[in-house]
Amino acid sequence: MGGSVAAIVRLLVWQFSRPVVIAIVLASPLGYLGASAYLDFFADRATLTPTLFLITAVLAFGAAVLTVSFHAIRAARANPILALRYE
Repeated sequence: MGGSVAAIVRLLVWQFSRPVVIAIVLASPLGYLGASAYLDFFADRATLTPTLFLITAVLAFGAAVLTVSFHAIRAARANPILALRYE
């Protein structure tokens, strides 16, 4: 209702990226502890580096932003009359 496509997309991406960031912050230490405990069972020790967790966090955040952006652009460009017709 009067907002530009860029403003709508920015608002929706911000709203949906906050829970993703919170989930990454909470899941990273738990994932490290779980993976470290699991790897202790093996004779050949593989090291866990923060780089691995950083790469997975960036990939997860990127996937969330791309998905939300795609759907937000589609919703922002839709004609509101078509949505109101069936209400």
